[in-house]
Amino acid sequence: MILGFHLVISCYGHWLPNDPRGSGSRYVGSQNLYATGGKATKVESRRSVAHEPHDVCLRMKTKEALQYPPIVFSDQQTITVGTAFGVLLHENQIAAFACTVAPDHVHLLIGPTDIHIDEVVLLLKEAAVVALVQNDQHPRSRLAEYDKPLTVAASVWARGSWKVFIDNVDQMHATIRYIENHRHAQRWKFVTPYI
Repeated sequence: MILGFHLVISCYGHWLPNDPRGSGSRYVGSQNLYATGGKATKVESRRSVAHEPHDVCLRMKTKEALQYPPIVFSDQQTITVGTAFGVLLHENQIAAFACTVAPDHVHLLIGPTDIHIDEVVLLLKEAAVVALVQNDQHPRSRLAEYDKPLTVAASVWARGSWKVFIDNVDQMHATIRYIENHRHAQRWKFVTPYI
């Protein structure tokens, strides 16, 4: 029985398909990224590879090959994103047990839901973008200095997300600790204790 879902939703440019630590991608769709960082680094592990030793210089050099600069939220933008997530989860009666909105990605632990988890991720992304636009905080406005037309690639979020299905209480508690101990951890009113 599924007790929860640990979602990691990355901003554009945060975690590339050929990240030296590994990724969830099977291919690299950009010729520039492929030429700089090589082929996709698909991993099948359910555990985080964020702290794995790797070539940091290669990772940074590959980010320079992106079509647009990576999205990095300001403190105010992280509040807007987190607040939008809370509203959406409340409206859809989805429990949240932990949440951290970092400048370039989000960790969220939610409970079971009747909505397919991929649809939940899409709804969360959309709610955040709508809130950023409504508050005149959308980070793509900083792309105005570039001559390239704005495309889907210039959106706030990377494609997809990393999802871990959790089916035991110990893993739920471990995931809560992991998210709460994140260096960018915040306290959100919509987060409820897990029993």
